[in-house]
Amino acid sequence: MKDKVIVVTGASRGIGKGIALGLGGRGISIHCDHRVDAQVEAAFARVFQEQGRIDVLINNALGSPDQRVMWGGQKFWEIPLSLWDDLIDVGLRSHLVAARCMVPALIAAGDWMARSGQALLVEDLAKEFGIDGGRAC
Repeated sequence: MKDKVIVVTGASRGIGKGIALGLGGRGISIHCDHRVDAQVEAAFARVFQEQGRIDVLINNALGSPDQRVMWGGQKFWEIPLSLWDDLIDVGLRSHLVAARCMVPALIAAGDWMARSGQALLVEDLAKEFGIDGGRAC
């Protein structure tokens, strides 16, 4: 990964911080609330402005709802929906928003892997959820 510009979302703590530190190199800390699309867009714009490109996106951001409630043995139907919203918004949805910020610039730069990467993402999701025998639809 030498000489690559890598964005690691959710790198302020936990696994994301470990990934960022493990990659070494020079880090740029950008505060970003992944629930706010404009902040995510601004973070990517800053990296593009300062670095001129992004080579790799590691989507790691994840909401951390009240751990005692979420993973404390309650039945899922007893857990407040607001906690599930955090997991979805700062988990699944924020990963989509980050990819949307990055991929158009890769395509504009002529990066064929961005186009094929979209297909791989869809195929991976299809495999994950067992859609059409694991093939992308």
